[in-house]
Amino acid sequence: MTTSVIIPSCNRQASLNRCLVALLAQTKLPDEVIVVENAPRKQYKFDKKKFARLQIRHILEKSPGKSTARNTGISQAKGEILAFLDDDCEPAPSWLKEITKPLQKKSIVAVLGASREKSTTLLMETYLFQYNKFFLQLRLDEKTGNVSCGAALNTRNCAVRKEFLQVHKIKFDERFNTYFFAEDTDFGEQIEAAQGKLFYASRALVVHNEQSDFGSLLKKKFLNGRAMWLLQAKGIFHKKDLARNKSRKVFQRISELLEGKSIWQVICILFFLNSIFWSYRLGYNLERIKHVFYRD
Repeated sequence: MTTSVIIPSCNRQASLNRCLVALLAQTKLPDEVIVVENAPRKQYKFDKKKFARLQIRHILEKSPGKSTARNTGISQAKGEILAFLDDDCEPAPSWLKEITKPLQKKSIVAVLGASREKSTTLLMETYLFQYNKFFLQLRLDEKTGNVSCGAALNTRNCAVRKEFLQVHKIKFDERFNTYFFAEDTDFGEQIEAAQGKLFYASRALVVHNEQSDFGSLLKKKFLNGRAMWLLQAKGIFHKKDLARNKSRKVFQRISELLEGKSIWQVICILFFLNSIFWSYRLGYNLERIKHVFYRD
């Protein structure tokens, strides 16, 4: 199977270079690396000698938006397998081998990998906990690799068969460019709706370098809320999603995070969790109100 690695990027060459250096260290090199620079004009320059073995194809996509950039990468890719990375991720040496291994089974269409943060503060620990416990772990089984919901897919670290996308006319919904969020959730749900089987490969690891303070995380959750309104409007989050969220009591999950923490840390965590929740709800409700007035 030939593999194309697709990396959208905008004004982050230093971060992108670290990602490319990590790709050079792979036990299995990709057949090509497609860097989609999402900018008005090409600004990136690559050391041809240093990255010669990666077969980098540098493509410019002038229209802003991650969905648009990824669709451009898909259209230009020559590989049978499309592996996606974000430019602020550094894949472990065995990443490409592990993310493509499950695709040797013809029944599997897409694979999502694991990620860990390069550095973790109490704020990031709280943010990641609410994402993992209230979203990701309700949609996949880490032990068996079974993925129960396409929404678990994250283009920070995943791979998919190009032919399946072509046959079922699946692409990233460019309406999500407005929100900078959830285009991969929608992408995974499109794959599931087309009867594509997804698999979780826990050994396909990338290290994510999240540079977020309290304000930027709240903004992210606000945009997340806006994007989730569109997902729901498309009929993606339905009764089975509600059932997942009731599968474990909320306070049981939160107690795992609070265990062993000092009183001050508990106060901070509860404050962070409430802020994250209300930022999400604010974004969701404002988007819903906006569309009600727009429709009328």
